[in-house]
Amino acid sequence: MELKKLIYTVQDGIAFTAKKVLQYAVILLGFGLNLAQIAAVGAESLPIILTTIATALIVGYILYRVLSVDSAIATLIAVGSSICGGSAIAATAPVIRAKDEQVAQAISVIFLFNVVAALIFPTLGGMLGMSNEGFGLFAGTAVNDTSSVTAAAAAWDGMHPGSNALDDATIVKLTRTLAIIPITLVLGIVMARKEGADGLGNFSLKRAFPMFILFFLVASIITTIAVGLGGKVQYALEGSVFVGGAVIQWVRDEMRFLTESRDAEYYAQKVPDTGGVYLVPAFTGLGAPYWDMYARGCIVGLTRGTRREHIIRAAQESIAYQVCDLATAMEKDTGIPLDQLRADGGASRDGFLLQFQADILDRQVRRPVVRETTALGAAYLAGLAVGVWKDQEEIEGLWKCDVTFDPDMAPQRRETLLSDWHRAVDRSRGWAR
Repeated sequence: MELKKLIYTVQDGIAFTAKKVLQYAVILLGFGLNLAQIAAVGAESLPIILTTIATALIVGYILYRVLSVDSAIATLIAVGSSICGGSAIAATAPVIRAKDEQVAQAISVIFLFNVVAALIFPTLGGMLGMSNEGFGLFAGTAVNDTSSVTAAAAAWDGMHPGSNALDDATIVKLTRTLAIIPITLVLGIVMARKEGADGLGNFSLKRAFPMFILFFLVASIITTIAVGLGGKVQYALEGSVFVGGAVIQWVRDEMRFLTESRDAEYYAQKVPDTGGVYLVPAFTGLGAPYWDMYARGCIVGLTRGTRREHIIRAAQESIAYQVCDLATAMEKDTGIPLDQLRADGGASRDGFLLQFQADILDRQVRRPVVRETTALGAAYLAGLAVGVWKDQEEIEGLWKCDVTFDPDMAPQRRETLLSDWHRAVDRSRGWAR
């Protein structure tokens, strides 16, 4: 009885994943589409994309006719290999009334091909003498799911310094993704007419066209509008730190050095410095600018005289060091010098942290009156949409500074601290290999 109950439970889980989870994944995929960018770049690759889709569908039909492959599996494999792998299968399965087992088999076939393609295509492209742009087009059309496309293109870029095949491949791949809409619509019409002919009901466009595909299209439109605000494409240069302010939570919850996070500022100022202690919070690897998935957290410089205040202060300073690394990398990549840093969020309440940030960055740090900038930004966008503010320039004038922190550290001291921080980072890198 227990085994039977377990089987039914697993079957329910598979059914829920195949129907609901994958459909929601398709909708979320729409938020990654910028229709304006796809229209501009994807138009050049459209003939090859259409040829690829047609070839895959024809091969799927041959498999069905010649090898007597189950019609639903053949359809799912053909659609998955022609458009976007598992997402296309998830979109098509409910339209053709595919069973859970058929969905699982089709996804397995596509997954196997994607793994093989991501491994061998970069080498194959080199053997065929492809250009960087040519391989981007090849990877974007020949590989199925987005993760495998980016893996193959990133591997090519790694083999060919200066190449930008990843961007080309991604745009081509996302252009293919839009084919989900016409293909599911056609299949939905075919299935609805077939069921009508079999006496199962009359044709209905609403029943033929899956609603989650409509949501997918709406999501892509929303994304296009969001990144094309005011008729201009809005760019943002983002620096990703895996563990920033969360290191204080670790000190509080795991180390039990603090009762509340806000106490970190008090304890950090009870000692004049860290006593040579550095804490690198690489608990899940290091983000920009190191990008080391094998890095792990470490505390270096401990002595018999090290107290919890030193470690708390080292945790505080690690946030500032990571921001400094990001700012330096951004200045190097863009050629644009940073004249000031605006800090917001929960950690910006910490006056000690912001002062140390100004000292180690050698730039003025300014904290706004409203620290919850993410929520404020969403409100500003909504206000722009309904006419509360006429343009972005008016919104920029609404920003108000609460406190300014000016750098107050000797250059030699700053250089010594940064040098020792980078030595500590080097100790943490590659640890989990």
